[in-house]
Amino acid sequence: MTAPDFVPRCLLFSHQIEYQALILRILGSTDISVIDVADANRILTILNAVWDTGMFHAQKLLPNIIYLLDHTLPTIRRIKQARALFLFFTAPALIPYHVNDNAFAVAFFIEGSDPFQAVELSYVLVRFFDKYIRGSNYTRFNALKISFVLDNDGTYGILVLDPRFRPIYKRMQKRAWNFPNKYSASELGVPLSTWPKNCVAMKNTILILKLNEYAEILARGRA
Repeated sequence: MTAPDFVPRCLLFSHQIEYQALILRILGSTDISVIDVADANRILTILNAVWDTGMFHAQKLLPNIIYLLDHTLPTIRRIKQARALFLFFTAPALIPYHVNDNAFAVAFFIEGSDPFQAVELSYVLVRFFDKYIRGSNYTRFNALKISFVLDNDGTYGILVLDPRFRPIYKRMQKRAWNFPNKYSASELGVPLSTWPKNCVAMKNTILILKLNEYAEILARGRA
């Protein structure tokens, strides 16, 4: 439920009126601010170039696309403490209008509040690409689509990743099988990870189910 004066900022798979009505309903809001297609494509371009340009360059560009704001030292300190939850899916399992049967989807929640969501989202997305490329023998993967909502308690979203993400997905799946208490969302039967690692606060059932609900609503948009 959004605060009375807070207008959620969204990047959606579709600009269909019916789809936006679903988003408004889950947010409990009467209005949303929607990022346009051109800026959505810019976000994907920046994320897919993180390994080439570096985290600092990408982090400097992304927040101003998502939301115009000042980059102050307290803000920078805050984003490095951002807590996040990730749920790992095959794309067909989550997204009805997925782009590729062999693609993957990562639903994410980043804890935060206005006005910090944009920089926290940017930092976590950039770090996600850097971390998982490093952790997969430098296998490059690309984001095909992204959708998210900056709500007043944090950011909920989905990343759709190309088939080169498969080794990372399989590794997370194996961890979930071997160490379910750490790496499995038993409520959904999918792998999970948290930042910081094994963060109990990010693994509670209410949050996992809420993220899944947001992800399912976001995933309904037909491009």
